Amino acid sequence: TKRLATSPAMIVGHESGALRRMMALMDTQQGGGTHGKLPKQTLEINPAHQAVIGLNRLRESDEDEDLAILVAEQLFDNAVIAAGLMDDGGRHMLPRLNEMLVRLTTKKID
Repeated sequence: TKRLATSPAMIVGHESGALRRMMALMDTQQGGGTHGKLPKQTLEINPAHQAVIGLNRLRESDEDEDLAILVAEQLFDNAVIAAGLMDDGGRHMLPRLNEMLVRLTTKKID
């Protein structure tokens, strides 16, 4: 898709955030608890995006493998946010983002 051309990753084939909120509201009014769960999502990766290329370089590097994990998790969460599927506002990402900022800003420049 054109959107994937400008993004490192995106979730496709998902229910919109608005539809999920409406389903949750209806479920709450009916006293149930089944409609709030997300179906399995599909993540499409753009292998030509610079962030994905850089992630692969980090993954292959012995010294930066743990940073690669942080970046991969952040790319996934970014796709979840873009799809409107994150309900907690993204607060769970803050420790990871802070760790990435520290690692990137204290890294030796070659």
